[in-house]
Amino acid sequence: MNKFFVSLLLIVFPLSACSFDVQIVTPIPVPSESLASTEPATVPVATISATADKSSATPPQGQSIPRFFNARFADSPDNESLRSSYSIGIKEIFAIWDYENMEDGLMVRREWYLDGRLWLQREEPWDFSKYGEKGTVRDVSIYDLDVGLPAGAYQLRLFIEGVQQPIGASSKIPVETWANFSILPDEFYAGFLSPNSQWSAQILSGGRLIVRDINGSPTELFVGLEIPYLVWLPDSRHILFVDRDRSGKQPDTPMGVRDDLWIVDIMNTETHLLYRSNSAFSGSAGPVPSADGHYVAAIEGSGFGDACIVDSRLIFFRLARDFLSLTILRQEEFAGIPSAPDSIVYPVEEGAWQNNTQYLANLNGTCNIEQNRMGSYLFDVSNLTAQKQ
Repeated sequence: MNKFFVSLLLIVFPLSACSFDVQIVTPIPVPSESLASTEPATVPVATISATADKSSATPPQGQSIPRFFNARFADSPDNESLRSSYSIGIKEIFAIWDYENMEDGLMVRREWYLDGRLWLQREEPWDFSKYGEKGTVRDVSIYDLDVGLPAGAYQLRLFIEGVQQPIGASSKIPVETWANFSILPDEFYAGFLSPNSQWSAQILSGGRLIVRDINGSPTELFVGLEIPYLVWLPDSRHILFVDRDRSGKQPDTPMGVRDDLWIVDIMNTETHLLYRSNSAFSGSAGPVPSADGHYVAAIEGSGFGDACIVDSRLIFFRLARDFLSLTILRQEEFAGIPSAPDSIVYPVEEGAWQNNTQYLANLNGTCNIEQNRMGSYLFDVSNLTAQKQ
């Protein structure tokens, strides 16, 4: 969703299983999408382990286009607190991405870049018997268990039959055809570049938010507990971020974590509390603004389920023109969503803005909700309707 700190040119992780043969390539100049090109760091041999989650063992029907999408990175295969930057010394990082409409034998190519230069590449046919038509790859990793992975900017690019895939942030229009992360040689937790490339926001020690101007001069904007999500608004002046309180977390469950949504104006350094939640935001990106920045979509809730109850829902915010307040639009206020007694409708995963006012999300229901009535719904925040797609 956010562009990372300018200095972060991120490389990428191959989509492969343990059996994949990884070829180390002599660095060559980066294609035009790369931000910079520097001399490659000394890099250990990348070891890849993968056993993808499969949702089907039957070849897909029809003419749907095969695709990879929604690539992200984490320090463990099941970690949902996805990050764009890691501290030096980390020994293993996992690449996670989704796929659909795949068929046996489709040629898949993976290209990994480190500090702007081609590092590894591999091409081979899709193993349908192993991965299936649709699912999520979540156990591909690179690691150096001895000294840790080297600092640098990492980038991943994926191809199906020679077509580069839209694996980047779904909030971008068009979707980027690469995914990035970095390993930083200092205390930086994460870095995010403003849309106009004149500012960079960073999180230090978990809960300190600073912004740097084009000359690198820092200004501290906020000191909180933990900032798991941060995003620039399109005006390159306002930053939305979440401050998380884990003090009430219930043992052995994701419940009890509470998030506050804040906004800061980097010009006058004023911060305002926009929304205080009784639970946490979730997903890889957290609250995501529309392309024009007037609306924000998020998943609220821990996702914990018990019987017919699931603690998760969509929530939308309409920002005031002065950016000092907002209007809350909750999932249950939208007409067109199926309902039934003692049942809960909840988002299966993060959705994506289709334009400035329409947000597409996958829904599911508990207990008395008929499964064939659920699926993808288009939420229109301008008239509070939801229409099944």
